Amino acid sequence: MVHHLAQILELMRTVPKLLTTGGEYSRDFFDRSGKLKHIKKLRYRRLRDVLHDTFLVPPEDADAASVFLLPMLEMDMSKRASAQQMLKSPWLQETTT
Repeated sequence: MVHHLAQILELMRTVPKLLTTGGEYSRDFFDRSGKLKHIKKLRYRRLRDVLHDTFLVPPEDADAASVFLLPMLEMDMSKRASAQQMLKSPWLQETTT
């Protein structure tokens, strides 16, 4: 589980303080400063780079997909895009026409 959290942090870079301190299991995974326990170093990467380097998505498609996906992946629920907002995405409109 901690490795999955590390992958999320590597991609999203930050976690709201409420998640690192206020969750039922927060103490199992995060120290008092909000850093992951048992993980020495995070390898920060952009979603665009993961799509391109790992999944061989062409750079321009990786950019477009990344712009579409990132609002849904926002860690802070108050800032996360809703399904209704995502349906209005220009990228989604382009791919369905």
